[in-house]
Amino acid sequence: MPWKPLDCHCSKSFVARTYYRWGYFYRLICTMPLPQAPTQKPARKLNTQANNELAIKGILCVLIGLGVVVSPYFITSPGMQGIVAKSAAVGWFALVLGLAFVGLYARRRMAAKAGKSL
Repeated sequence: MPWKPLDCHCSKSFVARTYYRWGYFYRLICTMPLPQAPTQKPARKLNTQANNELAIKGILCVLIGLGVVVSPYFITSPGMQGIVAKSAAVGWFALVLGLAFVGLYARRRMAAKAGKSL
């Protein structure tokens, strides 16, 4: 049995449709007004602050990653050296994530200098 639309207007802003199939009524809200597009551009200070925070996070992740990856070579205790060496995957992940953050920061800075906004 095909769908049979039964239209009814609930209010001025919504149009609800009720469909009947296999002895059941299905009520769907089809149309809803969209919000207005923003008329102002976002504040430039907020973009700069977000970019600076991204750079700080990237640098810290790079430093933590380097610390975890390189530190087993400088630790003299064999037990502690083994513990830190087992966490090398975490160090590499932090290093790659930090480099990605720094790369995204550099990309945003170059786009800002060119006059584009990302």
